[in-house]
Amino acid sequence: MIYVNLFTVGTSILSNFVRSGFRRDLLEKYADRRVGDWYRLPPQDEEQRFIESLRRGVDVYDALVDYVDKDPRAASAELNAFYGFMGRWCLPYDAVEVYIYSTDTGTCWLCSRVIHDHLRRMGVKAQEPIRVKGWGLEDFERGLANLLDKMAGIISSKKRQGCRVFVNATGGFKPESTFAVLAASLLGADGVYYMHEAFKDIVYIPILPLTVEKSYVKTLKKLGYWMPKRDAEELLRMHGYSLRDLEEMRLIEERDGKVIVKKWVRKLMAKASR
Repeated sequence: MIYVNLFTVGTSILSNFVRSGFRRDLLEKYADRRVGDWYRLPPQDEEQRFIESLRRGVDVYDALVDYVDKDPRAASAELNAFYGFMGRWCLPYDAVEVYIYSTDTGTCWLCSRVIHDHLRRMGVKAQEPIRVKGWGLEDFERGLANLLDKMAGIISSKKRQGCRVFVNATGGFKPESTFAVLAASLLGADGVYYMHEAFKDIVYIPILPLTVEKSYVKTLKKLGYWMPKRDAEELLRMHGYSLRDLEEMRLIEERDGKVIVKKWVRKLMAKASR
């Protein structure tokens, strides 16, 4: 049995690196680059471009990997939860496969690649990190739709192969971890886990049924991507719904005289029809 783990990633490695005092010489060397503040940079900060350009062979990148290798559970919230998961299930490294999902920021992309490099050094089958466009930025629906799109194929294919699929939702801010729990519920993962800060132990979140009711799907499919408002209102009336009903449920939106099916809803219906 293979246990597939889908990681969301935050910037705990960067904050812990600074607080630990590890390689303080590098903090001084890169003072003009504000290394000490990387973990709290806003997504639009111009320094994000420099951070995402870092690669193996650059001293600060290699120092981060060395730091994580030295004590992964102390260095990374994501790895702390992952190794707790491994211990709870008594799993050997060859029994797990990891997919790493990064928000669309340089800091998170850097941490994702550091985690990937560490796991590969440990003998874990870790796939190349996946950067999710719009995730972690202001466009909530675009980020959710893209995350669903990236996770859907992996979860469905691994489930068909008989694997168990879990989402490690420890990393990231609350909106990002909420995305992960929502995606796991929508796509049929086996469970979600995270490291509880107060309990210092793994907490499992049960997967609850979460989807668009079948009674709405047929109507939404007839709407397609969009439809002129007048035609959409007539179609909805024929099926016993009103425009307001579906708007309040966040399934559709009205824009420029058109009724548009939400992008995440279209992604979910496409996934369900596979």
